[in-house]
Amino acid sequence: DVPVCIVDGAALVALITGAPRVAPSDASLMTCIVNRDDVENFVKVPGSRFVGTAREDAAATYIAATRRMVLQQREMARRKREVAAACVIQQGWRSQQLLARTKAQVQQVMEGRSKILKELMFKFGTDYRQRAVHRRVEVHVHSISIPERRRPGMDN
Repeated sequence: DVPVCIVDGAALVALITGAPRVAPSDASLMTCIVNRDDVENFVKVPGSRFVGTAREDAAATYIAATRRMVLQQREMARRKREVAAACVIQQGWRSQQLLARTKAQVQQVMEGRSKILKELMFKFGTDYRQRAVHRRVEVHVHSISIPERRRPGMDN
């Protein structure tokens, strides 16, 4: 609800005709308003933020609000830093847990393979005497690092 602005016409005419070719200032135009206390909160004039009967209260309120804003901005920045630090710690914990689980899985796989290898070695050891009496075929594969043109003349 915006109040009606009442202007003193005689003061306005005196202001305009008083100084030829000089534009009246915003402050002098505001003096022509009769109900200035009612409408000054709705009129935005540069430099008139804290003009009026309650200017000290308005200035104190503005300063206090600005101080609270700055403190809240600092608190918010601090909390953001804390959240970021907590995220880093949580990610490190998750990585350590994943590493531990992976190591345990690798250990299980290695133990399984080691068990199979030991079984094969034991089986080979028990059957060695039987296999030793039978004929065996040995296959020699020439080294790939030796050029092919030299391989036919090499002794096995």
